[in-house]
Amino acid sequence: METEGLGGTDITVKVWIVPRPQKRPRAVRTGAGARAYKDPGQARDAANLVAALLESRPERPIEGPVRVGFEACFTLPKSVPKRRRAWMLGGFRHVTKPDVDNLGKFLLDCLQEAQYFRDDRQVTQLWGAKRYVEGAGYWEMTVGPAL
Repeated sequence: METEGLGGTDITVKVWIVPRPQKRPRAVRTGAGARAYKDPGQARDAANLVAALLESRPERPIEGPVRVGFEACFTLPKSVPKRRRAWMLGGFRHVTKPDVDNLGKFLLDCLQEAQYFRDDRQVTQLWGAKRYVEGAGYWEMTVGPAL
């Protein structure tokens, strides 16, 4: 879905995939030194998110400065007592792992791979938040030219 924003045309996307953070690279020692690689689970999660993002990508990658806003929505744990559910779904923010900066790194890498922009160095404005929702978790994001 596209919406008009202050910086031109913004792309607003809601992807029904559970948010995952960027993990640290894995390393293995070889005879010639060390080799770094991505965790196989993270590579699978990234491929799923990129595939979902391709449906809404712009015709051409955004040129110049880019702004990205996202909200990572996590399923409310079943262990939460009924008396706290409304409070946690209202204004209470998700304050446990994963860290919002690692979620942002993962999302920016996926947006770049889906060709929303050429390089994540173009991102000059980044806003992120985490919260609880009932039902399945999802990503909600807005990408557009920065002012």
